[in-house]
Amino acid sequence: MAKENGGVIHDIGFRHYDGPRMGRPFVVRSLVADTLRGTFGIGRPGREKVTPWILFGIMMFPAFVMLIILIVGQQDELPTQYNQYLIDLQFVSALFVASRAPYALSRDLRDGVMPLYLSRPMTTRDYVAARFLGLTSGTTIFLVAPITLLLIGALLAELPAGEQLVHFLLAVVLAVILAILISAIGLAIACFTERRGIAMAGIVAALLLTNGLSGVFGQILDSRGETDLASYMVAFNPFGLVDGIGASLMGLTSGNDPRPPTTMIAGVILVAIYLGILAVCALLLGRRYRKVAAGA
Repeated sequence: MAKENGGVIHDIGFRHYDGPRMGRPFVVRSLVADTLRGTFGIGRPGREKVTPWILFGIMMFPAFVMLIILIVGQQDELPTQYNQYLIDLQFVSALFVASRAPYALSRDLRDGVMPLYLSRPMTTRDYVAARFLGLTSGTTIFLVAPITLLLIGALLAELPAGEQLVHFLLAVVLAVILAILISAIGLAIACFTERRGIAMAGIVAALLLTNGLSGVFGQILDSRGETDLASYMVAFNPFGLVDGIGASLMGLTSGNDPRPPTTMIAGVILVAIYLGILAVCALLLGRRYRKVAAGA
């Protein structure tokens, strides 16, 4: 027992750690990997695997059916384009993010383990970035896997390989853009509640109900002759927004209704809206976790 500045330090027999200290990069990488595994329930109890893998199966099933049709039916074209597949199954993608984002954040808030995460050397910015990268990576895998199956079917059916690869790679870029956006929205909503059910409902509303609103507004404007303005209503829906970026800047065929604008200027406007949404999500996450850190 030693005294220093009036305090007392007790040596109660714990063995001192003399090994290497990995530092912040290792901690962040570990949390990214943990979030990615948790996205699919890997290393978690069986009940945590049910939802993500059921949704993954639903996401893959239409692509598997199309693969069989391509091979057996000797089709000369894909039943649907790669990027359109992502838009057609947006309901499943929204449910996936709605179920996984609360798992990434709400549980930590509910269990009161944030003081452990935010102890040295990790910062709030590290924590948010790691959770975001992990969820975005998992969502990207979820989106890219079925269109990869479509590509395999197209190649086995001996469709033009060069053309298929170009469209596939463009769809992969679009899938990454979409994964970043819906993951950011999901985390921004999930960080404000410890209840996973409430967080899921909020995320579903943000990702799916906006699709209905954009469709209604688009139809109203179109009926009044405001066709150009109606096409910008896709910006109200995250999936429509990304679809519009693909149609205007990548030359992809849109799978959204209402149809997005296809001019270069429109594409720049949609990208600005996209970046603005990401900035708002980052601001909300930053403010929320600064408060969490202060409370910790």
